[in-house]
Amino acid sequence: MMTLALITLLAGPWKGPSLPTVTPGSQKYKLTLRGPASADVDLRAQGLPKGWIASFCTERSCSPFHYTLELNDRGHGEIEFAAIRTDAAAPVHVHVTITADGKTHKELDVTAH
Repeated sequence: MMTLALITLLAGPWKGPSLPTVTPGSQKYKLTLRGPASADVDLRAQGLPKGWIASFCTERSCSPFHYTLELNDRGHGEIEFAAIRTDAAAPVHVHVTITADGKTHKELDVTAH
């Protein structure tokens, strides 16, 4: 028998101090995920044009465009997501899609600071 595991993905503004690994001036979001206990969730960011980088950040490191987050034993996980404009010629307003396990997704409109 096959069971389907539902992953929920919420995005909100990052509140509080920035993690030491995040680029200052980047547009930051708190991603909150819920799903099966101890599940590995594949996160991907797509749709940013040239001159932008998407980054999933923990206190220790940032991973560009992709990150695998392990949910805790209660099926909960959080990570900081940043969209970073790296080229002054790149568009100021962009759209990014974040997917969790290739199914659940969240759309974000981002404006460079």
